Amino acid sequence: MNLLVSINFHFSVWLTIIGGIWLFNDPNWFLDDPENLYGPIKNNLLIVMIYLVISQLACWFLRYTRKTGRLEALLMGLIVLLVAAGMKFYAHINALPLHDWLPFALAYIGVSHILYFFVRPNTVENSSKES
Repeated sequence: MNLLVSINFHFSVWLTIIGGIWLFNDPNWFLDDPENLYGPIKNNLLIVMIYLVISQLACWFLRYTRKTGRLEALLMGLIVLLVAAGMKFYAHINALPLHDWLPFALAYIGVSHILYFFVRPNTVENSSKES
């Protein structure tokens, strides 16, 4: 169980990083805007995605690879869930044609991070406390 949760967590981290970079390079993938009608509003969503990617990269290289980033995983999971809900709300208020898959993908990423925190995979941090 711990191995599956850990694999799912690392997959969701890389999904955030690669997906965020991909969305930044092709914003029409999550928002149909062929005439650039939603320019500044669309840029706000892109900035949020850039912040998520930078945060995930920082957590990945500074904490997750050292297997001590359980608390950071919980924090990132909660932040990503808030972004998923906020993005859906922001798109509804501004009448943006946001694709439905993006908030669901963000919710999956957030739940994966939170699950990683609660399952407590065997890490250096946990094994030193048990000894």
